[in-house]
Order: sequence, then structure tokens, then C-alpha cells
Amino acid sequence: MTAKISAKEKETKKKLRKQKKRTMRPATASKGVEVRYRKDLLKVLNKARKKAEVKIIKLLKRYEADYIADDYSEKIIKGLEKMLREGQLADAAAERIAKKAVNKVDADQKRKLIQNIKAAVGVDASAIINNANMAPQINKALHENAELIKTIPSQHLQKIEKMVMQEAFKGSSAKSMIEQIREIGAVSERRARVIARDQTSKINGALNEARQKQLEIEEYIWRAQIDGRERKSHREKDGKVFRWDSPPADTGHPSEDYQCRCTAIPVFPKSWGLT
Repeated sequence: MTAKISAKEKETKKKLRKQKKRTMRPATASKGVEVRYRKDLLKVLNKARKKAEVKIIKLLKRYEADYIADDYSEKIIKGLEKMLREGQLADAAAERIAKKAVNKVDADQKRKLIQNIKAAVGVDASAIINNANMAPQINKALHENAELIKTIPSQHLQKIEKMVMQEAFKGSSAKSMIEQIREIGAVSERRARVIARDQTSKINGALNEARQKQLEIEEYIWRAQIDGRERKSHREKDGKVFRWDSPPADTGHPSEDYQCRCTAIPVFPKSWGLT
């Protein structure tokens, strides 16, 4: 059943069709939102590291003679098992962090899009944007991010477990394994940072696409960040017009590709009757 359009929404669309056609600025992902998300993810990782790594390091030092003598220590095996159990992040905790991040991206993207429409055509489109149904995009982002968040401590601890089992079997020293534990921690920290950056952009891009479609915008201009770090396939699309119903086969829409920093600048369609 089609939802009823309010009088204010009808008036907004009417005004939009009378305005001069202009190119809008993109509603880019907020760096501040990314930074806050990154801090939350690093807290999750550091909590797992403090609870688990300290105990494992103590066990490695205490029972070093056992595994150097090719005798697996039962204490170490049990310690690894306990580390994995205690280091798992509860679903509810992951969902809270995901909800906080997604809601912040949503609010920021909505605010910027309303501001950019106002700047481009002088019309307050908040009535349409605020009433748009974003539930499918929001729920998808919540689920995907909650699952990703849970992998931050779990993958980190699994790597430690695998390394300790392999190195203990070889009779490696506790010092050597402790150094590798710290190296694994650095890798896990970089992964958490990447997740925050990549997901902030992806959520922003998905909401931007959905809201543009709600505004009857069918096309966009691809805008790449040209700074020497961009991929060739993304740079080549810069300034070109694409349709929302026909994503580029090699990259998808802006922000869909891994760590894509590109954005979609809305194009007001001819169907609006703008001149």
C-alpha cells in the first residue's frame, strides 16, 4: 500500500520542479563520525587484549620448559581455550556499538543532504527526506556492522591461539611468542581502523543512494578523491554520469568497493522540469 504524501511534501516537490537546475555537492561521510567509531572499535580490541594476552603471556613464561622440551603444557592449552571463551564479544554489546555508529552516520548524512539541496536550489527538502523510509538500509547496516565488530576480538584471539600452538610445537621461546603476540595486536589494530573508515563510507553511501532515489534523482556524477592514492578504475570514472539503476560492473556505486572514498553528486533530472 502506497503511503500518503503530505501537503508539505507535495509543496516541496512542486518548488523543486520550478527551481533552476544545478549540481549539488555530495553529502560526504563525516571524519568525526569515523573517528568516534574507530575509538569504539579500538576499545573492544584493547579490552580483549588486556583480559586475554596478559594471562597467556604469564602462562608462556611459567611453562616455557614444558613446550621447549616438546611436551605440550596442559595449562597452556586450557589457558588458550579460556582466552577464546572470555574474549568473545556478546551480541548485545556489538549491536549497541553498531547502532551508535549507524545512527550517527544516518543523522549526519541526512543533515548534509538537506543543507546541500538548500544551497543548490534554495528549497527546504526536509519534509521528503525526513519522511523517507530508511529502515531497510539502516537494518542492513546494523546487522553487517554488528557481525564485523564481533570479529575484531575473535579473529585477534584466534590468531594468537594458532601462533602459540604452532610455535610451542616447534619449541620456540616465550620471548619469541610474546613478540609475535604484540605484532598480531598491531595488525588487529590496523584492521579495526580500516573497518571504521570503510564502514562509515559504505553506510553513508547506501543512505545517500536511498535518499536520492526518494527525491526522484536517477543519476549522479562520480566524484573521486584525486590524491595519488585512488585506484585507476575509480579515477577514470571521475566526472562521469552514472545511473543508480545501473551500477558500474567493476566497482559498483561510489563507496561500495572496498575502502572506496568516492562520492555520488546528485544530478537533478530533466523530469523535474528545471531549466
